[in-house]
Amino acid sequence: MAGIPRTLPEIIRKAVSGALSDVHIALPGKVVSWDPTKNLADVQVMVQHAVYDDDNVRTYEDIGTLAGVPVMWPRAGGFVMSLPMTAGDTGLLVFCSAGIGEWRSSNQSSQPADASRHDIGWPVFVPGLFADVKLWSAGDPHGSKAIWGKDGGEQIQSDGTSIQIGANAVKPATFGDVNDTNWTANKVLALAMNVFAGAVSTYAAAVQAIADPTNAATPTLTGAATTLQGACNTFSSAVLPTFTAVCKVK
Repeated sequence: MAGIPRTLPEIIRKAVSGALSDVHIALPGKVVSWDPTKNLADVQVMVQHAVYDDDNVRTYEDIGTLAGVPVMWPRAGGFVMSLPMTAGDTGLLVFCSAGIGEWRSSNQSSQPADASRHDIGWPVFVPGLFADVKLWSAGDPHGSKAIWGKDGGEQIQSDGTSIQIGANAVKPATFGDVNDTNWTANKVLALAMNVFAGAVSTYAAAVQAIADPTNAATPTLTGAATTLQGACNTFSSAVLPTFTAVCKVK
């Protein structure tokens, strides 16, 4: 009868092939939807599953969409990094070697209720894997830089010696807006406020030296000058480090 193995090697080979067809390690997936509150996504498997009939004829079928898949973001030391994932984003579905439901609900060493191995029912989605036809809009010219930002839009880049920010990160890191005019204006403003604070300090000292101590307005005037000086110093100390410690102008 066609399709029935006639020899022991054929029987073994067919049995092994049948068992391996249900083993899943990792496959690309595409986000259908994502619940950021629960951090669960519905993910469509993007590679079809091979199926063999009794005559060893191979056909393919869609695996479909996996519901409620936990999404893996970098998280350690009390810090977390996440991205605004949307439908259509792609990544890698990793299928755990054992059931992880009990661990997920307890965060303790657990015995899996499902003893199956590498089952399609225990996936984790890792965003970021993309097809060759979906490269970054500008290719990959940033091999020596750390990058964060919108593909083809506003970015922050660092090569270890400087930080750049803006559209495709072509400008130095700035305070406020990202264009060169505002960068210069904000720096001038910070330096001007620093000079102004010094002038106020000199004025307050002069007032105290020559003021009539019997005049009721003298304490009010010197107090206001001191308060203004403190406000200017606070502003300058907050803004100037942005230009001196963080940014490097090229």
